[in-house]
Amino acid sequence: MPIPCPTLKKIIRRGTLRAGVSQGIRPLSYKDNLGIWRGFDVDFAQAVAAATLGDKGLVEFIPLAPQDRFTSLAKGDVDILTANATGTLSRDIELGITFVGVIYYDSEGFLSPKKLKINNILEIDEPRFAIQAGTTTAQNLSDFFSSRQRGFSVRSFATPEEAMKEYLSGQYHAYVLDRTALAAERNQLSSPDDHIILPDMISKEPMGPFVAEGDEKWWKIVRWVFYALIMLEEVGVSSSTIQSDTVHQTIVARIQNKIMEATNVMTLPEDWISQIALQTGNYGELFDRHFGVLSELKLPRALNDLWSRGGLIYAPPFN
Repeated sequence: MPIPCPTLKKIIRRGTLRAGVSQGIRPLSYKDNLGIWRGFDVDFAQAVAAATLGDKGLVEFIPLAPQDRFTSLAKGDVDILTANATGTLSRDIELGITFVGVIYYDSEGFLSPKKLKINNILEIDEPRFAIQAGTTTAQNLSDFFSSRQRGFSVRSFATPEEAMKEYLSGQYHAYVLDRTALAAERNQLSSPDDHIILPDMISKEPMGPFVAEGDEKWWKIVRWVFYALIMLEEVGVSSSTIQSDTVHQTIVARIQNKIMEATNVMTLPEDWISQIALQTGNYGELFDRHFGVLSELKLPRALNDLWSRGGLIYAPPFN
């Protein structure tokens, strides 16, 4: 008999998946004007709920400060962390948590007032930065400027809103954050054209979900939900075609039949891949909704495109 997954048993007994998210970073996890959680990280948590509970709506989103998010996960306050978190060695080894995998490739950069006429950040002697506390930003700035033997000053704020408010006060040369989030934050300003994202990229930010250590089966379930999102895009199955295209329905049914033994071992519903396709769509749909052509950002796929189109997004075989 399959060995039960303790975390999944707890989720099923509770009837909801508890997902730790940011306190509000567009387009990753934020509340819209109606108080509904939106974003790429939100959609991923909903894909996990669709696969495990059969309903993407059965997610309780818990906003966490950066300095609290990993502790909350390790303590079991949340079942999964989808909070624009970068995978690093120290986080994966030292905090009692496990990195699931890279679901979005980004880098940190600088949002700067256009009136300062900065072409790149190294033009400024001793630049001043506003950042969010509890992130890797301070260390990334230190690494970037120390390697160039340049000085800088930084002030940390508890929330993205506070950091942005202080940046707008005019006391800083730049607000530092992941470049995708900066693009979204810039769009929310009353005069977005008064601010530019500088070309500098100071870090690698391979972002993805984390789970607590101690339940390897849960880690595998979350990881293969991610791979299923990619695989669905690779075979051309979307949320619309799975409903109306019998060929695509047959493709998914064939995949589900091939992996039935693995599905039983993971103690997932037989149609878990179909539910992901129906309720959240494939990886490309998630990207387009929040970063790409259907979003206000209109960002290119770039590194986040499928491997077959020159990107880094790749799913192992489902067999």
